[in-house]
Amino acid sequence: MARSTRTQLFRFLLTGGSTVLIDLLVYKTLLFWLPPSFAKAISFLCGTAYAYQVNRTWTFSAGSANIRQALRFIAVYGTNLVVNVGVNAYMLSLLPTSLSFRINIAFLVSTSISALLNFLGMKLLVFKAPNARNISQKYRP
Repeated sequence: MARSTRTQLFRFLLTGGSTVLIDLLVYKTLLFWLPPSFAKAISFLCGTAYAYQVNRTWTFSAGSANIRQALRFIAVYGTNLVVNVGVNAYMLSLLPTSLSFRINIAFLVSTSISALLNFLGMKLLVFKAPNARNISQKYRP
């Protein structure tokens, strides 16, 4: 049974929040033993693996994992990483440097835009529900 978009969005936001928390906790822990760049790369990968698994099984109930789905996930996440960094830089260029909380505003705007695009990418490209027409053709006697 397909979940409503509202339920999927709610679950996506919970998953996203917990993904950020995992990323942060792994990063801070690894900083005791590794240089920041290595720690951040590993923590990002841990968060990404978690996000893929939870979004696939809980948020979108997409069934078994497959390589095409994983590659689409990587493409969506990679694209949105570029969008996030670009929007953040653009916002920082627009906001006056004298504004004490400009970094927070840029972070919030860029994170919000990339979260929306991530949700749409996950729902429409990565974990899309099977087309009813394809199902009926697939199971024809």
